[in-house]
Amino acid sequence: MENFMDNNVNQPAVVEAQGYTPPVSQPVETKPMSDNANGFAIASLVVSIVNIACCSLSIPCAIVALVLGIMALSQKTTKRGMAIAGIIISGVALFLIIIFAIVWGAVISGILSEVVSKAPNYNFNW
Repeated sequence: MENFMDNNVNQPAVVEAQGYTPPVSQPVETKPMSDNANGFAIASLVVSIVNIACCSLSIPCAIVALVLGIMALSQKTTKRGMAIAGIIISGVALFLIIIFAIVWGAVISGILSEVVSKAPNYNFNW
């Protein structure tokens, strides 16, 4: 018993019965870690679609989606479609935000000028 413990400390015990051969282990194929570009592209696409779909049209979400899409494109991968789609959708969202702000600025300005012109005797201290 002492001889067994001393000689085979780091080796697994193999029991060979008559006519039995232990199976030969096959090499396991391992895929390299998936690159982050695909994750960045998916995140860019999801954030930009959620930004448009929820009608939030927030500038931070559009910028985050744009940056994630650019980060995904900057890495050398063959799968670039989702990154490009995320960039395009976030660009459209930013464009819509700017148009929305301009239109609302014009509407508010028109309303204020109309109010001021209808009440010439009132003293507006703005």
